[in-house]
Amino acid sequence: MTERIAWSITMASYALNLPITTPLTYLGLFGVGALVMRGAGCTINDMWDRNLDKGVGESPSTRLYSTPGSDLGNKFEFWL
Repeated sequence: MTERIAWSITMASYALNLPITTPLTYLGLFGVGALVMRGAGCTINDMWDRNLDKGVGESPSTRLYSTPGSDLGNKFEFWL
């Protein structure tokens, strides 16, 4: 999917005779946006499943709420 977006941005910029900075800017924005949204999705999934994850025995140290005393406030400070 990402390669289609990159290809379409590149082709549109070429067709409109835009400077090279235009597609690079948009590709950078889409790339950063994809990373941020993936991280946000993983975080919100961990927050919603925190009660379910307590009953699962696999790798508890990798979960968002694995640290004793961790709360939602500390997790949101990371995003701000």
